[in-house]
Amino acid sequence: MRLGSREYQADLAEFLSSMLAGTVTPDDKMNYDEALECHKKLSLRRQKLEEQQERTLRIRNAVDRIESEADLSVTCSATRISDHSDGTAVQVAESALNDFSLKVDALDSSKQTFIGRILLALTAQE
Repeated sequence: MRLGSREYQADLAEFLSSMLAGTVTPDDKMNYDEALECHKKLSLRRQKLEEQQERTLRIRNAVDRIESEADLSVTCSATRISDHSDGTAVQVAESALNDFSLKVDALDSSKQTFIGRILLALTAQE
């Protein structure tokens, strides 16, 4: 192996010797520990994000399922209403409302005759 110019031979030899010896300096150990701690934090964060992603996926699938069931229910209800709605229910309700309005008007003393007001006053006291 060629070592290069003489001024770098000593530095290169020392570097290679320390690398081959496998000794770790305190600075190397500190750098390794910091990198390992950072790796652990990032790994834990990745794991939490993956768990959150799984939860989100399960919830989204549940919402999609419920939404499709609701759409089907609304469609079925609308079909039943349109099949059974021939307008008679509206006519019955309007007729009952008109009858009620007539009865309320009959009890209004300003719209009654003199005898009607006397009879209303007598029946109200009982």
